Amino acid sequence: MYVNRGCIDLFIDINNTLYCAIDNGSLIVKMSLQDNTNTMITAAGTGCAGSLPNMLDRPCGIFVDSNFNLYVADTGNNRIQQFSRGGLNGITVCGNGAPDTIELKTPTSIVLDADGYLFIVDSDNNRIIGSGPTGFRCLFGCSGSPGIASDQLSRPRSLAFDSYGNMFVTDINNDRIQMFLLATNSCDETTIPPRQTSTTNNELVTSTFHLQSTANITKTTAGESTTQLPRDQPTSAQHFNTNPSCFSPIITLFPSISSSTAPIQFRRSEDLHISSYIEVNCIASLAVITQWAVFNCRSTCSLRTKLDQSVITTLSELFIRARTLAYGLYELKLTVTMVASTDLISSASVYVRINPPNIIPNLVEFGTSMISSGQEQDLTFNPGSFSVNPDESTFNLSDWTYEYYCRTYDSNKIEVLQTFNQTNHSCFSNRSSNTVAWQYGSIVPSTSSVTIFAGSLASNQTYQFVVHMVNCRDLTFQVKGFLMVKVADTNSPKVAIACVISTMCSFNGEYQKINPNTQVALFSVCLDNCTSIKNIKWNIYKGSMNLSTDIVKWTQMNNSQDSFFFGWTTDRTERIMLAFTTLPTLKIRLPAGNGNTSLLVMMVHIRDMLDCMTEFYMEAPVVILDLTEINTLINVLQEPTKGATINPFVQLLGSGYQNTVGQIIILIAQELNKMNKQNIETAVENGISAASISVSSLGSARLHASSIPLNMSVMNKYNEKLNILTNVRNYLMMFITNMTITTVNSIKLQASILALLTEATNQLTRTASELASAKCHQLSFALSEIAKKISYEDAQFAATLIAQCIGNALTAINRQLQERGNDLDLDSICGNILPNDYDNDFEFVRSNLSKPVFV
Repeated sequence: MYVNRGCIDLFIDINNTLYCAIDNGSLIVKMSLQDNTNTMITAAGTGCAGSLPNMLDRPCGIFVDSNFNLYVADTGNNRIQQFSRGGLNGITVCGNGAPDTIELKTPTSIVLDADGYLFIVDSDNNRIIGSGPTGFRCLFGCSGSPGIASDQLSRPRSLAFDSYGNMFVTDINNDRIQMFLLATNSCDETTIPPRQTSTTNNELVTSTFHLQSTANITKTTAGESTTQLPRDQPTSAQHFNTNPSCFSPIITLFPSISSSTAPIQFRRSEDLHISSYIEVNCIASLAVITQWAVFNCRSTCSLRTKLDQSVITTLSELFIRARTLAYGLYELKLTVTMVASTDLISSASVYVRINPPNIIPNLVEFGTSMISSGQEQDLTFNPGSFSVNPDESTFNLSDWTYEYYCRTYDSNKIEVLQTFNQTNHSCFSNRSSNTVAWQYGSIVPSTSSVTIFAGSLASNQTYQFVVHMVNCRDLTFQVKGFLMVKVADTNSPKVAIACVISTMCSFNGEYQKINPNTQVALFSVCLDNCTSIKNIKWNIYKGSMNLSTDIVKWTQMNNSQDSFFFGWTTDRTERIMLAFTTLPTLKIRLPAGNGNTSLLVMMVHIRDMLDCMTEFYMEAPVVILDLTEINTLINVLQEPTKGATINPFVQLLGSGYQNTVGQIIILIAQELNKMNKQNIETAVENGISAASISVSSLGSARLHASSIPLNMSVMNKYNEKLNILTNVRNYLMMFITNMTITTVNSIKLQASILALLTEATNQLTRTASELASAKCHQLSFALSEIAKKISYEDAQFAATLIAQCIGNALTAINRQLQERGNDLDLDSICGNILPNDYDNDFEFVRSNLSKPVFV
């Protein structure tokens, strides 16, 4: 970049555009570094000093945020100006002319953090200004007087942040660089914060060290610091306190790679699902408070969106149903607060864009691709009524213009599509002279439908009709709908064909794309008077494209019986779902392999964007479980309040990420089930009657207890192990019940976990049975809502596991009804706890009729 006056400050934005502040020219210019043209464009200012919104006076510091808003330290006007992308009129955000802010005197530098907070070098006031949730305030040098003390400045010039949130200020008149250091404890020594990218309301300490130069860097006390995040990283903020045993949680969002300029793309007709993995390190407690906020990024991401009450914002995952958010760019921000130390706060954000829909233009009902019509029948096309907007419940026909095309369709020759006209059109050559071949409809806009009159089309001829639709509000938004019409001599009722489950057929202009790996259910609807139909026969035709003529030749296929294909492992019935993701890579913690070989058979279902799925078998890994770690966890969970927070399994369970939590529960539950089975077998081998400790399913006959005296020593050992494993199972149940139910994959994963976790019915307490049955009810309700939008295989897989979970919970209750199985210690403890408003048993039961009561 060549300028005829010097640049006092430079900035390069995320698009590699170089900005130059020309102070004596009262101008900001910019130039792209992506080409070699060296073309400069005015970004702000007129070249003449002034205080109008489009003018600057000796601009100094500049900063460009990720939304390409330009911030200028307008030194001569004692203000900070914000210029939106492409705009030449600025808005005063701080200083002279801005309401309810702080007075500035010769501001020389400005930095904007990832949370939108400003940090300003107020040079002639010898201080640093920062903004926050409550407005602007002084951070350093707040006396206003110059000085050399560690909390004073003298004509500071510029500031910057390192990757840990520490602030560096050029202290010009003191010939030094001031370092305001973030501290994690109250001592004079500091520790490097883990993965810190932005900090707010942190405690800083005072200390000094010297460099091998004439300048020195002083570590000074301050209140708040921040730094701009690198591009394409999730926005994140962390807060630190003085408690050395607790650290701010580290948040990873899935999907994570996004920015305001490269957001994740969604259709409004799609559900929006963001998962999080929360890494917690706190000896006192792993409990956290999670809160999601959604911000509309019309100009800056500062306008908080009010969400429907159905959107749960207090869990570790955010699930927003289709058609909830309007079109536009949004920031989805998760804030996590440690319960044990509420000043430990972290946040992370992803950016998403809700895009306009894929309109499905239908000339006839259901988007049928081909129909038959008699030559002496009128033929009506009505895309205004039959087209579909997936984002809305109805299609707004007035938003579109409609233009119709036609051509005769022959396997031996091809015609060019022609627009409808009354005088010279090959499609309507059969009409009588001086007669009208077609006419638009009566509904406004009239072009939204068209009728071709009887006799206009030739008999025994196939035609292709096309409607070209253009959105009135956005002329670049255009779609086309296609229909084949075969004209016969005799009149025949028009029949439409469509998919029973619409999502199993994907609209593709001329044809419907279907999933080749699952059943396709079609239905037919008669659009006319169908009293003359005597039978219905389905025929299947295969099309082959002639690339030179762009014509498809259709050949009838032979009818065939249903075909079924199966694949299995050594025992496919024990198949367990471990994880789901939309990302190309995924980290999975595997359960133990086969008891003899330690091999674990792994299969991946891969589904493409057209809902086509294939199975891929991976090479079986050898997975050997470390039983020492499992036994350590079991011992720790006997008293979870003592040391559980430092156990790696417990920390992973506290992450809140469905995949991770599910894998840990599956891993542990499998081992608990093996231990339970072994415990029962050992007891039976040593003389304990199986009838006294086993649990039968509901409906089975009650077995009489053995008359052989019990070996109390063996029974006591059995009960001790039984209650130890029960405590662990009860603890794990809390994590699954708090999981967010989102997509069908979420339902399948949670149903898999519950089926495995409830397998040992003799270890299910009344509380665990209640929680499991309630969660299974939630899963079944969620599955019923989407059953018609998913594949049969997905619905069957989820329903089978939900039924298994419910059966296990009922069987556990049956233990009490059949008087089989030992009483669990946790049940006895809970049974002896009286409600606060307890009067007597009858009153308590009568006032809680809506709740399950076990007697």
